[in-house]
Amino acid sequence: MLPLSLLTWNTLAPVYFRGRGDTVEAQFPERVLARHARICEALIDSNADVICLQEHWFDAELCRFYRKRLVQDAAFRYEALQRTAWNSDGRSEDGVAMFVRKGVEVVQRHDVRFHDYGIPQDRVALILVLRDARPAAGEARPRAPLLAVLCTHLTYPHSVHDERARLAQIGACIAAAQEKVPRGMPVVLAGDLNGPSVDGVSGVLRAAGFRNVWEEVHGRPCGVTHVDHRGANFASDHVWIRGGLSPTSAQLLPAAVPDTSALRRPAIGAAADCSLDGAGEEKQEDEEAARPRSFDAWCDLSDHRPLLVSLAWPE
Repeated sequence: MLPLSLLTWNTLAPVYFRGRGDTVEAQFPERVLARHARICEALIDSNADVICLQEHWFDAELCRFYRKRLVQDAAFRYEALQRTAWNSDGRSEDGVAMFVRKGVEVVQRHDVRFHDYGIPQDRVALILVLRDARPAAGEARPRAPLLAVLCTHLTYPHSVHDERARLAQIGACIAAAQEKVPRGMPVVLAGDLNGPSVDGVSGVLRAAGFRNVWEEVHGRPCGVTHVDHRGANFASDHVWIRGGLSPTSAQLLPAAVPDTSALRRPAIGAAADCSLDGAGEEKQEDEEAARPRSFDAWCDLSDHRPLLVSLAWPE
């Protein structure tokens, strides 16, 4: 069987991307599209089979752009779930999204709304049951095994109340997986958990039989995947697995930059500037120009780094 590659990335919703004063990126549609053009090129270049995005903005124009670039041009299937705003004024404009490459079939979809589990918050998770029908070299017919992938985004821990909320939210994710995923099926839980792999949320995951992919590959916790609004750097983004899958690789993008490297906060409009190669020569092709060409350029795409993992099926 071919290994399955999965990428998770919080792409910083334009409504939360703040500049000076009360400015947010959402006020500048051309800058939003320029940044997300670079994000889409990075997603395509990753060659991931499954992409899990958090803070996916449900603006109509941006959704159309993702459908054009990733669905029409790159042959992904697009599934998304917006936050419910069950306990807030107006509808939250972001949520989670998953893109599944052709050859990996979506068998079932399950929407998980945390308020259905007694949590007075509007966050969500999305579960897709997938069939890997990609034929490997020399195989007349693929075995087409099944797995479930859950994508979520937990609350930022501003306070003790938020820490308790995060524990309740991950409990809802585990409960949903137990309710909706057949017993024995491998489960992948990916997303922005807003905490390192040694906190209380991680303890709940381990108690439920999940293993942290980065730790299994590297033998230690991941260093830095996120710079928060206070300027703190920590590992916020994770992939956890349960069942027969075995991790074969785990890397942050860009791959040449170690996970101990600190990120800087992105600046509104910086991703709209022309990308230059190492010699300072401007690329003429639109798609090539959209690709980030340095770690500094990556830092202007989001306040998170993408985490890309490869998972092997049991023999």
